[in-house]
Amino acid sequence: MRFSIEGRVPFLDFNLVRYIFSLPDEYIIKNGWNKFILREATTDLLPKIINRRRNKIGFTTPEYEWFMSNKKKIFEILLSKTFSERKYFNRTKVLSAFQKFIDGEVNDTMIFWRLINVELWLREFFDMKVHKIHKIKKLKKLDIKISGKTYSRHLIKTEPFKKGDDYVNKISEYVDKIMKKTNKRWFVVVSEKIVAIAQGRSYFIWDIKPSFWARTLSKYVKKTPYGIGLGSPWTMQIAIQEVGLLKILQATLVSVITKFFGVSGMFYRIAGETVRSIDGPTEYSLYPSNVSAKLGPKEPQLVAQNIKYQIINNQYQISNFLGVVVIDANDIGVNILGNSTGLEKKLIEKVFKDNPMGQTNEQTPITLVMLS
Repeated sequence: MRFSIEGRVPFLDFNLVRYIFSLPDEYIIKNGWNKFILREATTDLLPKIINRRRNKIGFTTPEYEWFMSNKKKIFEILLSKTFSERKYFNRTKVLSAFQKFIDGEVNDTMIFWRLINVELWLREFFDMKVHKIHKIKKLKKLDIKISGKTYSRHLIKTEPFKKGDDYVNKISEYVDKIMKKTNKRWFVVVSEKIVAIAQGRSYFIWDIKPSFWARTLSKYVKKTPYGIGLGSPWTMQIAIQEVGLLKILQATLVSVITKFFGVSGMFYRIAGETVRSIDGPTEYSLYPSNVSAKLGPKEPQLVAQNIKYQIINNQYQISNFLGVVVIDANDIGVNILGNSTGLEKKLIEKVFKDNPMGQTNEQTPITLVMLS
């Protein structure tokens, strides 16, 4: 009652309550009418349609408008690690139901209202630690030795990239700000995520309409703590839209068959690198990545070349500059999407095998690498 609208308060005056309790029962209910004395007292004050109505109508709250205007925050809660680990909820079904609500297929908000309140209540009073929206990656060594050579990795902190950014020029400017004259060979590594976001290949999950096949196939994808991949209806749907349902079904069938013979990785060999680079929302990512599904960047090899040329145009000392790498890396693997350095992909993969780049609180999606 603390923050709600209450129509009963005037009737809680103790003198009035004492008087009402002293009246005979027929003043409360008479001839089938409840609240009889109140109706009689307001006969000349209220229209008959109000005075004589039998249905009780309370003050309604605009839950639909609240949910639609705050869907980003609600998705953050439903996608959170704490919500997924509760034994009380089936997150997959809850997310599917909320997606149907967003799509207008269902109107009932009460179940979501209750689930969210339970989750927030558990966080407030039962969780041992304060829930954190963003995880902070462990500090990693920035110098790494490979075959006797030292590679110094300098992480560049940036502002969040957004759709429509001139990412080629923006990345070049960040490099230009910190790069000084050097006799060492050097190259630049760029996270594919910021390129994809700038290219407009990142989509809010509430704008994606998962099909039957997307919902079905995503259930059988193995999920890891390092990324959703195709393990959500939203990411599976954009994979289908990107390469076609037939190719996804072919990749799935071949993958199932070859696994019986101990062969893995066939799904992405058939579906292609574009599908491999698809990723979904994770709670430790910065907004909007924490509520978005993302395709890999378009033409990453061309992107690597264009950024290289832009850096060359901005730099006076470029004789030791090797080029640019567009990389998709997490804590379980590295995938080189574009490479204009002339270095072997396997070498670059080794340099970034510990995934030093950070795109959560660190905001370091660009790395400058110097070779000793």
